[in-house]
Amino acid sequence: MIIDYEQLKQQFGGSHPADVAARLERAGVRFILGKSGKPFTTEAALNHSMGLPVGQHLPDKAPDQPLNIKVL
Repeated sequence: MIIDYEQLKQQFGGSHPADVAARLERAGVRFILGKSGKPFTTEAALNHSMGLPVGQHLPDKAPDQPLNIKVL
């Protein structure tokens, strides 16, 4: 799944494509700059930056026990 610039801007903040790209870099998210200079990435790249194995998704339903999520 592709995560486009508008989605990244909403989630990571920033007022310009360069701001969003800098925030992605600091978060360790690999991305590509499109023809318009706006960054985009994939769900797999976001998962990888959070230490989740590629192809593993967070569950859609709440598990019986809470997820262990490390906040940096």
